[in-house]
Amino acid sequence: MTGAEARRRLKEATGRGVRVAVVDSGWSASSEDPRVMPVVEPGGADEAGLPGDAVGHGTWCALRVLQVAPEAEIVPVRVFRDRLETSVPLLYEAIQTARTTGARVINLSLATHRADAIHPLYEVCERARRDGVVVVAAAHNRGGRAVPAYLEPVLSVGHGPHTELLEFTYEADAAIECTAASGGVPCPGVDGRPIRRGGSSTAAATLSGIVARLLEVAPGDLDHVRHLLSLTATPLRPAGPSLGSRVEMRKGGKVT
Repeated sequence: MTGAEARRRLKEATGRGVRVAVVDSGWSASSEDPRVMPVVEPGGADEAGLPGDAVGHGTWCALRVLQVAPEAEIVPVRVFRDRLETSVPLLYEAIQTARTTGARVINLSLATHRADAIHPLYEVCERARRDGVVVVAAAHNRGGRAVPAYLEPVLSVGHGPHTELLEFTYEADAAIECTAASGGVPCPGVDGRPIRRGGSSTAAATLSGIVARLLEVAPGDLDHVRHLLSLTATPLRPAGPSLGSRVEMRKGGKVT
């Protein structure tokens, strides 16, 4: 497929038939949408299937995915409750649970600098990758080598100056591979009124919607999606300072 053909098909796609797991704070009980499945709790906790989003972050991210890929399906996997804080074990379990939902994309609009998160998050993201699931992870808004974005088995994204939803950059060798639209593109809220939020969380949800469109066009694994992104990306601007390399832990195809 040529770059011109890939870009044309990306613009025509809607994410039809692609399920995106949004690992976040749930989904607002006040917003019914047939494209959004019941909220899933990590590990099948007793609260599974209960609606609600106490902080609104997960609802916002899901809405942004649907703004980009309006015919995708969303499965909310709750890892945040009354605040945007969670534990490494719960996040590990949430990603593990997201793998079992039939999702082809897992959106992680979150990041941590905790050193004890590197190995478990690498392991569970690598398992998702081997299952053919594309994990999209946001860079930390305050910078630094935060995970899971800095892990090799995920597609990493930070916020860029883009004003169009399908405008993004891709740099294969960069620590943070992509930039995508965050601020400047209003998204309809649960009450239908447009709202604006920025930052890497929004950029990750934007890119997850783009990936859903690409998977509708040409299904495949993470390496395949990276190739499609290279064909469809907006030309890069001159490079800034290097952010360093990504975390690579595989030796001989095994997770260490």
